[in-house]
Amino acid sequence: MVIARPDIVARVAEWQLAEEVIEKDYVLGWLLWGIGSDPILGIAWRPLHPRAGRATHWPSPRPSP
Repeated sequence: MVIARPDIVARVAEWQLAEEVIEKDYVLGWLLWGIGSDPILGIAWRPLHPRAGRATHWPSPRPSP
C-alpha cells in the first residue's frame, strides 16, 4: 500500500509538520510493522528496554513530546 498524496497533505495540515516528516513516519511505521510481523525478526529484534526506541535519534525538525 502506498500513501496517497492527499493523505500526506491532510496529515501536514492536521499535524502542522513538514511533508518529509510525515513521509519518514510513514516509512518507519511500515518498517517496524514488517519487522514485528516476521516470525524470526519479531522475536530477535526487540529492544532490551521498553523505552529503548525513544532514545533513538531520528534527524528531523519534529518537536519532542
